[in-house]
Amino acid sequence: MRSLKKIIFTLLLAVFTHATYANSVDDFIGESLKKEQELAVSWIIKETKGRVSIEKAWLIVKNAYKQSDIKGLDPQTILALIRLESNFQANARSNHGAHGYMQVIPHYHRDKIKGRDIYRTDVNIEVGSGIFQECLDKYHGNVQRATLCYSGGSKSYYHKLTVFKRSLNSMVVTRPSHEQKDVIKDFILSYKPEV
Repeated sequence: MRSLKKIIFTLLLAVFTHATYANSVDDFIGESLKKEQELAVSWIIKETKGRVSIEKAWLIVKNAYKQSDIKGLDPQTILALIRLESNFQANARSNHGAHGYMQVIPHYHRDKIKGRDIYRTDVNIEVGSGIFQECLDKYHGNVQRATLCYSGGSKSYYHKLTVFKRSLNSMVVTRPSHEQKDVIKDFILSYKPEV
């Protein structure tokens, strides 16, 4: 068991050494996350052929990552949902009355909107990701069924979502989950080298 811990520690040490002089595990994770977000911004600009400004793309990414952190969702899924729902168009509006990036229908979600402007980036992504989280909870984490719930039953929705998510994944390095970060931190903090 100790030799396994040594191997894991050595691998982690090598990874952290590459982290451009990161002072702590949080710094390393923060730098990785920043790089991931930069790549997500690049993906948005590529997907929209430059119709979305860098500033607007950063705002979308920051809000998607913030809500994914709060709600325990995958930020890449949120970004793929936004791509599918509105192609990153803030003022998108459907024939069914859906608004904004995540195509939220205010009539059904007044309790989540709480009188706020649904076209504001932070509000739209907060409410839309909350709706998706409710769908995930309803279907016990089954993403395919949750996307049917979110889309109102569109059969091709899940396939389209996975296509966009694969496109994003091809550019973005997946970050460690909350559980993986905790395990890494606990391991490093509790490691006592043999003398």
